[in-house]
Parts: sequence; C-alpha cells; structure tokens
Amino acid sequence: MQKNRLPLYVVFALVGLAIIYRITNPPPPPVPGPIGGLATWRSTVQNGDMASQAVDPSGTAWAGAWNDKPKTGTERSAVWIIDFEGYSAKSCSLPGGARVEYLSWADKNTLRACCSSTGAPGKGPGIVFIDAATAKVKRWAYCLANVTRLLYWPGGSSVFVAETAGKPDQMLLAAFDGGGAPNNKACAMIGKPVPAGGPPGVSLYTDAGIAANGSSFVFSLTDPAVKDGRSYWLADTRTGTAAKAFDLGAVPGRIEGIWPSAAGVLMVCKVKGKFIDVVFAPATRKMTERPNGVADMGKWPGAPRKIGYTTVNGGFEFDLATGKNKTLFDLGKKKSYADTQLRDLISDSRLYRLSSGNFVTVSETAGAIDIREIKPDGSTYRSLLPRS
Repeated sequence: MQKNRLPLYVVFALVGLAIIYRITNPPPPPVPGPIGGLATWRSTVQNGDMASQAVDPSGTAWAGAWNDKPKTGTERSAVWIIDFEGYSAKSCSLPGGARVEYLSWADKNTLRACCSSTGAPGKGPGIVFIDAATAKVKRWAYCLANVTRLLYWPGGSSVFVAETAGKPDQMLLAAFDGGGAPNNKACAMIGKPVPAGGPPGVSLYTDAGIAANGSSFVFSLTDPAVKDGRSYWLADTRTGTAAKAFDLGAVPGRIEGIWPSAAGVLMVCKVKGKFIDVVFAPATRKMTERPNGVADMGKWPGAPRKIGYTTVNGGFEFDLATGKNKTLFDLGKKKSYADTQLRDLISDSRLYRLSSGNFVTVSETAGAIDIREIKPDGSTYRSLLPRS
C-alpha cells in the first residue's frame, strides 16, 4: 500500500511560511520582574531591575515595580502584586516607554506607580493608578510640569515630597497634595518651594518624612563633611525655608521612620536590636530618647501606632505610644541548622500579621526583595518571593 507523504516542496514551503510568520509576528517580550511563579521564582532571577517596592497600609499585600530596557526597542515596566492572604500574584504591564521611579499605595485597594514622563511634553512625571485586586490600570494623571523627581510618598497619604526645577546649582524641594490626581487634575503645591541647602556637591539621600498636612517635611543630604556623612534638614512649606536639624552621628541608632509635625520630629530608631522613639525638638534643637513611648500619638497623625520587625532573636511588635517591644515569636533558643538558616534569612525584616495567625516578613537588600510566610512559632510556612 502506498504511504501518504507530502511532497518535499510542500514541506519546505510550510517551513518557510512558519519562519516568515515568526519574523513578522515575534512573541511578546517577557514581562519585567521575577521569572516563574509563586512556587518557583526568586527575586534575584528577573527580567530587568526592581525600582521600588511597598507593602499596603493594611499589611496584607506587597507590590514591586521592575523596569527593563532592552538593547533595542522601547523600555518596558511592570508592577507585580502579591496578595499575602490569598497566596496569589498578578502583574500589570504599564504603557510602553513608562519608567517607574517610585511606588506607593494610595490605600489597600489602589497603587500609585510614579513614572518618568514620556510622550507628554510639558507635563511632569506620570502617576499610574492600578487596581490591586485586578492588576489593571485604572487611570493616568500627571504632576505639575516643574516636578522632576518624586522623593517620598507615604502609603495611605495624599501628600508627598518632590524635587522641582530650580537653578542649576540649587536643588528645590516642595510638598504636594496629590488628592486631585485620581480625577486627572494636576497635583497642587502646598505652600512654597524650599531650597535644599547644604554645601556644593551634596546629594539627596532617601531618608525623608512629611507632616500629614504637608506643612513641613524632613529630607536628608549625603554630605562627606559631617559626622557619619549625612545631614537631616527640616523644611517649612509656609515660609519656603529649610534649616539643618541634625547630623546622622547625633542619632542614637538606625532610623526606621520619620514623622514631622507641629509637636516636633518623631523618629523610630533601632538601638541594640530594639526599636525606640526619639523626638527632635526644633525650638531647642534637642534630641530626646523616649523609652516609655510618646503617649499621645495624636500629635503625629501620620505615624503608625505599631511596627512589626524581626532580628536574629525573633519577631517583635513595637508600640510607639508605650515604647514597648512585644515578642511575637522567639528564635533565640532555636539552634538547629535549619533554624539558623531561617534566622539569617528573615533577620532585619518588616513583619506583618495575617488573619490566619501567620506572619509575613519583607526585607530588601541591594535591590533584591525577600518575602516569606512564617508560622506563629517562627518556623517556615512557605516562600512568597525569596532571594535564594
């Protein structure tokens, strides 16, 4: 019986058509971000580089933004959202050419991806609002045209600090209210712009804080001339002035958060493995440790009531009002190899409690994120986005 065969010229024609189709219809480029999925991915194996990351105000979800600029073609950006409670991850690819510079949560349902302005002459940085549940773009708005870089936008707040266009030899900072941005209205400047000050050659550092009403903000400068190489300045948006508050060398420990208000500048610092309240009083220029807390948190409306964190000894919850560090789980007595590994992996993380009773640890080192779910006793439950 004769076998059914396609003539060779037909086979060659089909192969040629397939090649032409692939050339004219290339596969879509990979989404910027970690490669794989929840069960297998690592934050160090990625397309592009992570630009910013943030946990939502309720502590139940995380988002990270990646930018990927290929050798040829348009730069691409994407935001990945991990739902801690639902153990799921989604990505949102942004319009071509957008480059995410800063990521912040407007509330537990909405993300703000602040992007470099491209294709919008005369407009400032773009703000892409993303629905956290669906990972879909909700709307796009723009800052004022003279905004050049967003410095700090706390989660759950409408006010932020940004650098604005000034003289070539002088940085200008200003506070803004982005509350109108969801309606595509320009962000409104609060008060007056503030010259950054400092000697020539200094640069902005990432530590910053802003009052809940935008009347004042704290920014930091990298300055080799001062002790420990960094100085902190307090800006008054009503007068458009800034004064040096203190140098890093005067702070008793590593700064974990800054919240200025009319009552002074509240900081949470890590001292000998524990968190402690520290208050700087501008009138007297004195810095005071508050081991018993600050009592009235109403004086600092933008500050959180409690902060969860980890050390090599376990998980803790710091109460800013009382100054107490409550132990949530103890790792100090666990000596097995697996326990030692886990202790090293989750040390120096922020800690969030889930409705299940489990915890989530989130830490960032050299641009690589590490997110893990931990059982109430401090043992491993599962990885969400580990470094290794």
